[in-house]
This record gives sequence, structure tokens and C-alpha cells, in this order.
Amino acid sequence: MKRKPANVPRRLAPPPKPAKTPKRGMAMVIVMVLLAVMTLLAANMSGRIQQQIGLALHQQEYQALPWLTTAAESQALRLLRDSVGLEPTVNLSQAWAQEDLHFALPQGRVSLALSDLQACFNLNALHEAQTSLAGQTSGSSPNAGEGGGENSEPENGEPENSEPENPTPESAAQNGTPLVVRQLLALLKSQDVPEYRAELLADNLWEFIDADSVVQTAQGREDSEYLARDLPFYPPNSLLTDVSEIRPVQGMDAELYQRVAPVLCAIPEKNLRINVNTLGEDNAPLLEAVFTPYLSRMQAEQILRERPQQGWESVAAFLQTPALADVDSAVKQRLKTLLTVSSDYFRLSVRIEMNGVRRDSEAVIGRSASDRQGFYVLWHQQGDLE
Repeated sequence: MKRKPANVPRRLAPPPKPAKTPKRGMAMVIVMVLLAVMTLLAANMSGRIQQQIGLALHQQEYQALPWLTTAAESQALRLLRDSVGLEPTVNLSQAWAQEDLHFALPQGRVSLALSDLQACFNLNALHEAQTSLAGQTSGSSPNAGEGGGENSEPENGEPENSEPENPTPESAAQNGTPLVVRQLLALLKSQDVPEYRAELLADNLWEFIDADSVVQTAQGREDSEYLARDLPFYPPNSLLTDVSEIRPVQGMDAELYQRVAPVLCAIPEKNLRINVNTLGEDNAPLLEAVFTPYLSRMQAEQILRERPQQGWESVAAFLQTPALADVDSAVKQRLKTLLTVSSDYFRLSVRIEMNGVRRDSEAVIGRSASDRQGFYVLWHQQGDLE
């Protein structure tokens, strides 16, 4: 048996190698990535939820708008019935003419404004206007109805059918242009429309609305003009529903429409009836046009400025105004049928503001012929959301 040599040192085993472990920080990176992804998902979900809530609220408000419009119309009908129904006149001192009419909502307000549609020029009065004899009987000769028959002569020996002392425009007097067309022409000129364009527009408005398809004016156009356009159509040759229908009339453009539209309107009547009690001083051009050529702008403004607070009680009282003293009594008698101190048609403008959403709408209100206290909505239209 061999014996190991003494004093031989024992060899020690090498220390064990450490076990392999992930790199430091990798777990932290994974955790951060997971947190970022979860945050993005949560933010996206939150945004979608907010969007859905906003859409639901918007839909709810959108569905409420027609009901709010109906409520505003009902309020206007009640206001007219209470303030105008039993009154013999319609004037600007009554409650319907207040400037700030509104009622509050939890998230906004509804504003409404009423204006008289008989304080503007009714274009539908052109529908039955006729030339020649019909034009003369409607006022083409300021002396019409005065004196004897056609062979009678005044004291100065001149025939009675000679030109009047204050003639209307010469062309109108020569071709028997109806009084209502001459009044429209005067009104257009008062809006700073050049004379040629005013004559062109007056002729074409007349041809556009009159009851036939026969050209009666030098510058007017009928079917052939409108059928030759890129989008052909027949002119209505009937009553208009709204003044915006005159946009395609020959001679009209956007700038001219914006200028003349505020003094024009369309009500379902075939005659011109101006309420002298609801004309503001800014409506002086309309009063001047009705009395053309017998009244100046300054005189018209003076008449409206000196109007009684509650208006005139009758047309006869209005015609006694000192500023009209120089107008011949026969002219007053002829124009009397074009004037009134009451009104049967109103325009209602409604604005609804709710949670940053705004919508405008308009309605035309008429008075019942059988019940003077009864008012009803003829038609209404709603604008786009803003």
C-alpha cells in the first residue's frame, strides 16, 4: 500500500462560476413599456368616451332645436294676439315691437324679433300690374281723375292730357308704366342703384312676377332668357313666397341683391299696402317712393320723425300731416288705397344659442281674415347650425 508523500499540499477545487442573470435594467424597461402602452390605451378609450358623450349631447340639442323654434313661434303668436289683436292700429309703441325679446334656457337663450312686412315694398304687387290704360288709371298721370272728359281743356287752353306740372319719369309717362312699377323704380334709385340698372331691374322684376309670358317693357325678359341659361327654368309669373326668389332675375347680382333686399318683401297679397305707423326713419326712402315724385327724402324723414308716439289713428289723419300740404288732394286720394295704419303680416326672426351652438330661423306670420285676434304661421325656414 503506497503512502502519499508527506508534506504534499492538497489542490483546492476552483470556485463555482456565478449563474447567468438578465442584464440590469431590462425589467424596468419592460415595466415602463407596459405602462406607456396602458396609458395610451386608457387615453384613447377616454377620448372615445368623451367623443361619444359629445355626440350624444349634440344629438340631444339638435333634436331640441325644432321644439325650441316652435316654442318661440308660439310665444310670438301670443305676443301679437295680446298686443295687436284688439287694437285698431299697429304701431311701434306696442309690445311686439320691443327690441330685446328673449327667454332663458339652462344652457343658453332663445331670442326673437318681430318686424312688420307691411313696412317694405311688396313685390307681389307687380303680379297684376298692366301697361297702357291700366297703367294710367293706376297713377301714370298725376292729374288723372281731375276735370272733365278727354276733350275738355283747362283755362289756359292746353289739352287736359298734356304732361303734368310734376311729371313722373318721361319714359314711364309715355308707355303707360303702372304706378307700382314707377314706385319700385324710385325705391331702387333711393338705394344708390344707378339709373340704368334700376330701370333694367324694375322692368325684369315686373316681367318675372307678372301674370303672363308677354314682354311688356323695353328691357324686360321672359321665358326665352331664362330657358337659355346653363340651368334653364321658367320664370314664376306668379306670386313670390320669399324675396330671395328674385336672385336669378335678369340684371340682378349678389352685390345688388344685398343692397336692395332689405327694402323688399313678398307677402301673399296682390296689392301694395304700406303701414305708415311702422315705418322707421330709415324707411323714409319707401315713403318717398310711394309718393314719387311729390315728396322729397327730407320731407319723408320729417313726417316719420314727427309721427305721434302711438302712430296715426287713420290714413286720413296721416294725409293731414303739414309736410303733405303741398300734395294735390287728387293725388292723396289716389295714393290713399296704398296706405294703411294696421298690418296683417309679420316676419319672425329666431336665434337659438345653446352650449356654443347657434341656429337662426325665420317665419312669416299672418292674421286670420275671419278672426282679427287670430294669428298663424304661414311658413318657416331654418338655417344651418353654427
